Amino acid sequence: MFSVAVLVGLLAATVNAQSPVWGQCGGIGWTGATTCVSGTVCTKLNDYYSQCQPGAAPPPTTANPPPPSTTGGPAPTSAPAGVTLYLAGDSTTAPDTGTAYAGWGTQIGKYLSIPINNQAVPGKSSRSFTDLGYFNNIINSAKTNDLVIIEFGHNEGGGPAGNPQQGVCPGTSLTATCQDPSTGQTVYTYFKYMEDAINSLKAKGAKVIVSSQTPNNPFKDTSGTPVYVSYAQQVAQQTSVAYVDHFSYTLKQYQALGANTVNGYFPVDTIHTSSAGADVVAQALVRGVLCVSGNPLAPYVKNTNVQPSTCI
Repeated sequence: MFSVAVLVGLLAATVNAQSPVWGQCGGIGWTGATTCVSGTVCTKLNDYYSQCQPGAAPPPTTANPPPPSTTGGPAPTSAPAGVTLYLAGDSTTAPDTGTAYAGWGTQIGKYLSIPINNQAVPGKSSRSFTDLGYFNNIINSAKTNDLVIIEFGHNEGGGPAGNPQQGVCPGTSLTATCQDPSTGQTVYTYFKYMEDAINSLKAKGAKVIVSSQTPNNPFKDTSGTPVYVSYAQQVAQQTSVAYVDHFSYTLKQYQALGANTVNGYFPVDTIHTSSAGADVVAQALVRGVLCVSGNPLAPYVKNTNVQPSTCI
C-alpha cells in the first residue's frame, strides 16, 4: 500500500507538471508541461507557442451542435491585454530619422500584435543610454507585463579614452571602474550598466529580453563576432531574463541571401541597413524569439512566416 507521504508526493508531482496561468504549454520545440492548472486551458497562439489562458476547455462536440449565438459577447481571452514592447538600443534599432538607413525597430511591428515604443537612440551605448536618462525614461513608463528588448554593443568599444562618453570599462565585473579622461567621469562595464537597467525594469514587473547586437555586413567586414555578443548572453543568464542571439540569426540569413543582395542593404557603411535590410534584421529577431521556449515575446508574434525559416 502507498503511504500518505507517497500519495502527497505523487499529487504534488502532478500539480507541478502543470503549467500556470499565462505559462507556456506547447509549441514547436516545447518540452515542458502540456497541461494547465485548473481554470485555464492550453490555447494555441502560433505554431511555436501555446499558452495557459483563463477559461474552461471547450465542450465536446456533438452530432447536432446548437447554432452559434448571434448576440455577441466578450472577445476571446488572449495574452495579457495592454502590453507594450519598448526598444532600447542604438541606431541599428532606432526609428527612421530621415537618413538613408533605418533600424530594425522600424519594421518589427508588422510581425507583432502589440504596440511598439521605440526608444532607441542613434550613437548611444549602454553607458550613454544610462547617463543621459534614456533607460530611466523606459523604467518610469514600463508597467507590469510590458516587454523591453535591450540591444547594445556597437558603440561600447574603445574604452573611455578611445571612445569618450560612449566606451565602457573592459571586462565583466560589476564593481570595476575606470575614468573618462575627457570628462573625469567614473565609468563602469557593460555588465554594470545592463544589469542595473534590467533589475530596475524587473522591479516594475516588466519582462526583459536581452538581444545581441546585429552583425555588420559580413561580405565587407570580416572582423568576426564582437565580444559583446557573448557578453549579452552572459548578462541575460546572470539576470535570469530571456536572450535572443540576434547576431547569429541575422548572419544566418545574410549568408543565405548572398553578397549581391546583402551589399545592397548597406547604403552608407557596413553597419547601417536600408529599410529593406532592416526588415531582414527584424525577421531574424522574430525567428530567434520563436526558437527559444518561454521567450515572453513569443505569444505576441502574429506572423511566423519569417526568415530564416529554421532555428540555429
